[in-house]
Amino acid sequence: MSTQITLPHPLDPDTPRAQAPHVLRLPLAGVARPASVARRRTLDTLHNWGVFGEVCDDAALVASELTANAETHTAHGPLQIELTLDKKYLTVAVRDDSPEQPVTRRASEHCEHGRGLTIVLALADGLGCESTAAHKTVWAAFVVPDDQLRATPTSPSCWIGRAWSGSFTSGVAA
Repeated sequence: MSTQITLPHPLDPDTPRAQAPHVLRLPLAGVARPASVARRRTLDTLHNWGVFGEVCDDAALVASELTANAETHTAHGPLQIELTLDKKYLTVAVRDDSPEQPVTRRASEHCEHGRGLTIVLALADGLGCESTAAHKTVWAAFVVPDDQLRATPTSPSCWIGRAWSGSFTSGVAA
């Protein structure tokens, strides 16, 4: 996806995610292989919501990359992924316990790491990061093309995982 568009900021209080028809919040702290779990749950959830095709595959890869980055570059504190589908906008957000902003790097051809954010930038329609002194949330946004969204999803909503105890899910009923 190379078309850059202006998307509603997924963390903007004027466009609360709590009102989105489909929201998944999945705590990943203490989960074995969290990037793999994030990828698998993203695919399963998006299929349940009626999203398929390239955007589904891209979102799953982005979920995996953002989760792997959070796991690699932060302490072993809370880690959570959030998926939000509102009309035709899909947001993948990963929250961790580090306030440090992510940085894209130029990896050598022999380096096994350092390409994650470059991949995310190539696949997503929007990318951003919000941080406080205690944590950050890195998000990627996608426009879901009409031909990759079923009119009737197999599930009207999909709430998977436990409720997060912090402000990240404030205002959302479990």
